[in-house]
Amino acid sequence: MDMDLSKCFDRLDHELILKGVKQRISDGSLLKLIRKFLTAGVMKDGTYEETEIGSPQGGVISPLLTNIYLDSFDQKMKEKGIRIVRYADDSAPRAHAS
Repeated sequence: MDMDLSKCFDRLDHELILKGVKQRISDGSLLKLIRKFLTAGVMKDGTYEETEIGSPQGGVISPLLTNIYLDSFDQKMKEKGIRIVRYADDSAPRAHAS
């Protein structure tokens, strides 16, 4: 099995991302910088649009934030005995070593 989470970067909840980040980082200025990155907005067809959800596709920190965001998914799969390998919004099953 191989899967790609459709529109994953576009749908990330900022508060859930920050909750996950806060479990690992306590530096307030870094947390503020991450929030600014998430809410900086994007240009689409020459027009500025606010970003209330999501993380910019292609943004240098987006894969890291997505991995933090999806960590609870990984843990639930592990609890069920399902081992996966995931990078950002892609995953594949992992074979058991014999």
